[in-house]
Amino acid sequence: MTRRLMKYITHRRTGCSSSVMHSVYSTDTRPANETASQFIFMSFRCGARNLVFNKFRALRFLTYVRNDSSHYRDTVSNAGGIFQQPRSGFTLVEILVAIFILGLVMSTVYVSYSGILKTSHQMEEENNIYKMARTSMDRMIKDLSSLQTNSGSLDFRAEKKTLSNREFYSLSFWSASHLAFGENEGTGRPATISYYVQEDEGGESFSLWRSDIAGAKPDKEKNLSGGFMICQNIDSWKLRFYDFTGKELESWDSSSLNEQKDKAPVAVKIELALVNVNDKEKPYKFMTKVFLPVKK
Repeated sequence: MTRRLMKYITHRRTGCSSSVMHSVYSTDTRPANETASQFIFMSFRCGARNLVFNKFRALRFLTYVRNDSSHYRDTVSNAGGIFQQPRSGFTLVEILVAIFILGLVMSTVYVSYSGILKTSHQMEEENNIYKMARTSMDRMIKDLSSLQTNSGSLDFRAEKKTLSNREFYSLSFWSASHLAFGENEGTGRPATISYYVQEDEGGESFSLWRSDIAGAKPDKEKNLSGGFMICQNIDSWKLRFYDFTGKELESWDSSSLNEQKDKAPVAVKIELALVNVNDKEKPYKFMTKVFLPVKK
């Protein structure tokens, strides 16, 4: 019975080793009281050792749990840092560098835009100048090509006049290119056509004017008044006249008593120069030659 009790208690003990059980089973020849004492001693030692081992296992488990919870907390914190926006802002150096780069970009854009805008204005200004000069030349060509006689004689006079220490030509002739601006006037009527230069207000620029006075005969007294301006910013306006021999002359007067009396030149060369605002030493120059409808 004692052996059965020892075997039962031994199997109930989970911490005893096989060596202890072997030492207990090997005491078959000893007395029962000695065997029981030895069993009790061995059981006590085994229980103490199991207690220490269990405490060690509990300590390791607590350490593992603490380390694992710390790792989980760090992992969650790092994961939250990935999805959360950074709390730190820009430094002063970064802001200054950004402002400097922005200033460079804006300066480049401004220089490019101002250059394009300046070129566009210059092209528009030149276009207006060429258009104005072409219109003036066309008008003078039409007027000179419509030259008419009055009682078998021609009225054609050109002379130089001084304005603010500068010389400009004035031209007057009898032509059939009258421009009608009134309701009761008709076009194509004979008229005294005059071209002359006037000084603008302020005295800094000059303009070319056209006078158109209709009548039955040339009016030599009132042909340089009124009219309308056809060209602005005149730098120079020069005329050259050619007779039947091809000789170039600087003036012409059909009312004189010389060989020009009651006659008109065969051709007229017109030189017109307009002020260049960007470079006054290089004005815009235009030139044309008109052959008049006259007979030898």
